[in-house]
Amino acid sequence: MAKGQHLSPYQMGIVKRFYEHRSTVLVGRLAELVSDLYVAGDEKTRERLWKAARDTLRKAGVDEADAQSIYAERRLQDLAGVVAGLQASPAPRSQGPRATPASRGKPGAETDDL
Repeated sequence: MAKGQHLSPYQMGIVKRFYEHRSTVLVGRLAELVSDLYVAGDEKTRERLWKAARDTLRKAGVDEADAQSIYAERRLQDLAGVVAGLQASPAPRSQGPRATPASRGKPGAETDDL
C-alpha cells in the first residue's frame, strides 16, 4: 500500500473478518490437501502438494518440528491426524454482548432466543 493511504471502515471490516476466520480457512485447506495427496497421480504433483501442506501446517500454528517431520517422511496418516485434531479443537470466537440471567424477560433486554 502506498504511503498516506488508509483503509476505509468497510475495508477494515473485511480484513478483520479475514483474520477472525483464518484458522478455519487453514484447516479447510489442509483437509483439501490430504484429499488431493491421496488421489495424486504423479510424483511432481505430490511434491507440490506436500510443500503446500508443510507451509499450511506452519501457518496453522503446528509445531515446526512436527510439520517438518510429517513433510520429510511424507506420512499422509499423520497429516490426516493433525487435520482431524485441528478440526476437533474449537476455534476461538469473539462473542458479542449476551443477556445476563437477571436481564432476561425485561423489556428492551437482549435475548438469545432467535
